[in-house]
Amino acid sequence: MDSFVAKQELKNWKFTLDQTCVGEAGGWATEQIDDSNWLEVTAPSAWETYEHALRDYEGCGWFRTRFLWDATAQEHCVLRFDGAGGAAKIYVNGVFAGSNTDRYIPFSVDATSFVHTGENLVAVQVDNTFLGKDHLPGCTTVEWVLYGGLTHRIFVEKQSACHLESVCVRAE
Repeated sequence: MDSFVAKQELKNWKFTLDQTCVGEAGGWATEQIDDSNWLEVTAPSAWETYEHALRDYEGCGWFRTRFLWDATAQEHCVLRFDGAGGAAKIYVNGVFAGSNTDRYIPFSVDATSFVHTGENLVAVQVDNTFLGKDHLPGCTTVEWVLYGGLTHRIFVEKQSACHLESVCVRAE
């Protein structure tokens, strides 16, 4: 039996800058925030492509989107990121669900306990601030652009409760 019952790419997002990184404390991941004036963007893309003024921007930005879910006890909801342009914090329906600090590296978040039947809100804070030697040992400057944002594809996946992934079997 195929373990992936459904897989939907999350392409349409709302975006806003958070130059002082106050969005987390300000509840920007919750339904109470009005995102109607946020910029409409398509993922994957780097925020440097949204407006010329964002070229070379380093710092925090927020993304929000919604998806429909039909919850059952036998299925899990997984948010799969092919990568992100910076450290990412993921919220589902206003609740912190997971994070990743490895820029551009695939990761996933089990959102099963945060979703409900009907419309669900996903909010992602991305911070592409250069961390110097913490990310590049022996280096204090970077000679390339550290693209920020949802730079890779994002999916919501419905998986069976029993799921194996990335399995390696060596027969000798």
